[in-house]
Amino acid sequence: MPRRGLWFLLILALILAGGLFAWTERQSIIVWYYARQLGTADAAERQRLAQQLAAWEPLAIARLARQLESADAELCAGSTDVLLGWLTRRGGGDPRGEHVASVLVQRWDRLSPPGQAQTCRLVRELQARTVRDQQTKWQPLVGTLLKVAAPSAPDEALPFLLHLGWMMIEAPEGAAHGPACRQLALAGLKSQVAATRVLAVRLAAHPSLEAGQEVAARLKGPALDSAPEVRAMAIAVLGHSDHLLPTDDLLPFLHDADDEVRLLAEQALRGRGLSQPQVQLGKLMLHPDAAMRVRVPGQVLEMPELDVNLWLSRLTKDPAPAVRAAVARAVGDAAEPSLRPWLERLAEHDPNPTVQQLARYYLQMTAN
Repeated sequence: MPRRGLWFLLILALILAGGLFAWTERQSIIVWYYARQLGTADAAERQRLAQQLAAWEPLAIARLARQLESADAELCAGSTDVLLGWLTRRGGGDPRGEHVASVLVQRWDRLSPPGQAQTCRLVRELQARTVRDQQTKWQPLVGTLLKVAAPSAPDEALPFLLHLGWMMIEAPEGAAHGPACRQLALAGLKSQVAATRVLAVRLAAHPSLEAGQEVAARLKGPALDSAPEVRAMAIAVLGHSDHLLPTDDLLPFLHDADDEVRLLAEQALRGRGLSQPQVQLGKLMLHPDAAMRVRVPGQVLEMPELDVNLWLSRLTKDPAPAVRAAVARAVGDAAEPSLRPWLERLAEHDPNPTVQQLARYYLQMTAN
């Protein structure tokens, strides 16, 4: 046969083989084509693509799951949207959901950071939509996810993981997941997103995680959280603990700029046994205006149920000389021998000469 004929047959064979391959793989090609468009589609377009992909749903599910390996965050989000739409049509009872989630968790290290975040979202939403008496079936898978994700979970995944961590730590065998939950909670406390820090505070405050000190740090000094919702959650979960959140650290929140924070602080103080007048007195003692704080010493001495020495100890350290002078006047007018040491302390050690002089005057008056 002439060489030209051989080339013709070879080319024909290749064309036929290519055509046969395209015919047999046409579904995969179509699924790939539509699935790749999810990264640039808006919400309406994603619905249209989901309807087109539904004709090859089993094949499309596998393709969409593989797309979570892509670094394209929009493609990962669009793929997860479609997966959730299909897997929750039965109200969260679709057995394929658990299988898909399991495969993704097993492939965790191969997923991109956006894909890992979307996997956590998928697991969280599938678990949340499962009827209550069947939610325990998710615990083994969720436990595995927490373990593999905790060391280096992307920030976008933390909200979903913190929700799942709370579910697991509250379960009867929650202690087994303590290390992973603690690691996730501490990572969440460092998040730049306030909503994530709120979830992290709730989880970190769980007694079994022994991370209460880290939560308390969000209410103190330079680490004071700028978000009122985080401060509110921290007070809500630590308000009962005088050890983790001493009363002296709680009182300043009676002047917080946020209404809810102020209310929670007051409720926490009342829960510790302080009466409403005592709470109001504590609030007045920390008023930013010294002209208001000067009223406190006299009121303290009129409330016999108070630990007077404890309150006077705080008031004699007030930065405003006018308040310390008010202490000298209130103690001097009371003429109570047991309170005389406070006058002596002010007379000898107060940094303001006027306060010293006033204290000496009352010492002389009470000595006569």
